[in-house]
Amino acid sequence: VVTFDGVLHTPFPKDLKKMLDLLEEGLGEPVDVEFAHDGDALYMLQCRALAQSAAAQRVTIPSGVSAEDTVFTASRYVQMGQVTNLEWIVLVDPRDYERLESKERMLRVAKAVGALNRTLPEKRFLLMGPGRWGSRGDIRLGVPVTYSDICHTAMLIEVARQKGSYVPDVSFGTHFFQDLVESRILYLPLYPDDRDVVWNEAILNDSPNRLAEHAREWADLEDVVRLVHVPSVAPGRLLHVVMDGEEDRALAWVGPAR
Repeated sequence: VVTFDGVLHTPFPKDLKKMLDLLEEGLGEPVDVEFAHDGDALYMLQCRALAQSAAAQRVTIPSGVSAEDTVFTASRYVQMGQVTNLEWIVLVDPRDYERLESKERMLRVAKAVGALNRTLPEKRFLLMGPGRWGSRGDIRLGVPVTYSDICHTAMLIEVARQKGSYVPDVSFGTHFFQDLVESRILYLPLYPDDRDVVWNEAILNDSPNRLAEHAREWADLEDVVRLVHVPSVAPGRLLHVVMDGEEDRALAWVGPAR
């Protein structure tokens, strides 16, 4: 059995701690490293920021938001963070996605999302879809996008819709975790069928779909890919999302620019 017992009785632990401390001091936040050790020397292969210190500050969820202005709420696995003044919502509802009859159509959904990612203004839209963005095995579990198809969003949301007594798992953004951290893209899982949460069908599912205007080539997917222009649905207002990890609550609502 191979163990690290021998390594732990060498200077390696102190060397690694010194490396991590220096990197954290230089970058201003904890880091994740990949390293190699040949028995004599320690080599750092890769270093990435591990935390979103600015986004992780607690923001109080506003009270008094009306039911009509509430877009969605969440009460499971909520992190800290907020995004404000979003103009667009891109939604692939899991119920529509799972009804697609072929792999080719699912791949087209991924390409449509990528087209919107290139077209919409950076960090001005929210991306919502089935519970495993970036799925590569069974693509029925999630839209098989690559990071370059989602990199301009302000927030990635994985939606789990209940099927009878079963709720599909989400991936918690793990397909793109470090990319999301480095790009300051927030992540949230949503469970719209939970008894204590809000999912505003009028805004998310029944608003005019602007897909054909911004991605004409993918207009045949209007029954699956929805593009909602928030100021058109709520004149003079934009979308805001606040996540309070301490209370395990999140709120998305439409309101004046902040």
